[in-house]
Amino acid sequence: MRPAKDYPILRGVLEREFARLEREKGRQSVRRVAGQIKVTAAAVSTWKLGQQAPNANNIDKLARFFWADDQISRERLAKELAGAVRPDDPSNSAVGPAALRMGVVKYEPFTTEFLLPVYRRFREYAGIRAENAVETNVSDFQGNLSASSSAGPQLDCVMGILETVDRVLRYRFISTPIRVALNGVVLAAPPLKRQDPDIWKQLTPENRNLFVPVVHQNEIGYAFAKHFLGYDIEDDGVCYRVPNFDETEYADALKDAKHRRFKHDGKPIVLADEFFCLRVLEKLGKKNPAKLILLPATGAKGESPRPRYRLALAFADESRWYEPFARAFDLFLEVNAKEIAVLYSKLATRLADLLGYYYVQMGLAKETADPRLWVIHALALDMENTPHRWQAVVKLAHDMLQDDPAFRKVLSKA
Repeated sequence: MRPAKDYPILRGVLEREFARLEREKGRQSVRRVAGQIKVTAAAVSTWKLGQQAPNANNIDKLARFFWADDQISRERLAKELAGAVRPDDPSNSAVGPAALRMGVVKYEPFTTEFLLPVYRRFREYAGIRAENAVETNVSDFQGNLSASSSAGPQLDCVMGILETVDRVLRYRFISTPIRVALNGVVLAAPPLKRQDPDIWKQLTPENRNLFVPVVHQNEIGYAFAKHFLGYDIEDDGVCYRVPNFDETEYADALKDAKHRRFKHDGKPIVLADEFFCLRVLEKLGKKNPAKLILLPATGAKGESPRPRYRLALAFADESRWYEPFARAFDLFLEVNAKEIAVLYSKLATRLADLLGYYYVQMGLAKETADPRLWVIHALALDMENTPHRWQAVVKLAHDMLQDDPAFRKVLSKA
């Protein structure tokens, strides 16, 4: 064993595994664990306290003890434990904490007016050494978190990423209550209708030849087209891939795709999150009449179901920052719920104004319900499926919005 020092990540990982095993099989004493893996109880105790680190052989024994019947989980835990006890681990006190490197996707107003202020307050509250947050984008986030280069990941965490099934397999997320649905934009033929729900009904794997998806590789529309609809997304004969996640480029691509030859005579369709689709619709303007395939989701009964994704903070799967960050962030939310709820209620008001602006600009005002319905659903102010760590914040924000007569009227119906 190494001389005594502090291994906080090791302590957190073992605390988690002991707690999980206790829930599933009852309390596991240090002495019992020591007997199972044939080491002294004192050794297990110091590992559990993060005072000393197990060697590679004992890491393998611990992983086998905690996940005897699950090879994938066993290998993942062994990898996690190995990372937690490296002598150059930036979180170990003998070396001193490394500065957290945070990237921010400028997803207005969600990140700029809520998540970023919350992160800055958390950083101060927890005393985290951190470099200044740097602006990044959806196009680059996977590369920024990749450990494939010799220098390792460029960032420890990226804020403002939508949590999808395929991403959960590669990254670890701290979810927010914010939920955004998939939507689409198509060029409109006269007479202009501002939405066309029939298109959504036609978007099935069997009808692939009817459409040409306009997508970006790292955006949710790409994953939907590839994994649900079954497009060969790398084939330029059936899809139009936009090089950058930018509403102007999407608008230009949609117009350009109309004049390109594809393998099938399909209708070009932008597939992306619905808030981004509204921005694409605005960029197209009156000279290029276009329509949403569905109006923004409000969660109303009878509404067409579609994928919804949570906005989150993404960490590389092997990140040594994830465990301590998540534990400290939970405590921060609990202690500062009221302060954060104020920011969340302001975000709700800002979103209602912004969405109202889009409704008017796109001529949607008479065709749709109060934009506050979308806000209540998107921010989980209807108190449905709110992540546990955020429940107190969302409930307080819900109560604060009761002071706004317009919100109070809609909240009473939600």
